[in-house]
Amino acid sequence: MSSVPSARYTVSDMDWVLEQIRSGKTLTVDCQHRNGLILCKPFHAEFAGPGATVGGIFDLDCQQVLAVGRGLVQLSTSHEENQKAYRIRCLWTRLMRELTQIDSPHQRAKKVLTQFEAYFGKDI
Repeated sequence: MSSVPSARYTVSDMDWVLEQIRSGKTLTVDCQHRNGLILCKPFHAEFAGPGATVGGIFDLDCQQVLAVGRGLVQLSTSHEENQKAYRIRCLWTRLMRELTQIDSPHQRAKKVLTQFEAYFGKDI
């Protein structure tokens, strides 16, 4: 895409978001709404919730981006904002790791979906 969208992007712009992530740009999941992104990578997927950073050197191998909720993201504007968003991404990663420590794949999936439903609501 040659045109640059405004500072906030919606679910319909996930191809643009993926393009930005693959190019190494840093974006932040909008923290004003209960939404997030599932980053599909070659051998696993990662979840980035509200306030978390996506992109940069950490997500260059991202193959697909799925929106949870509205999937709103913003351009990162400052070094301090990037640091805060990175810390939030680490928190979301730790939470997902805790949820996936269960041995049974069925129970693990059930736990993740239950937590998503509790946080995002049944409509998501």
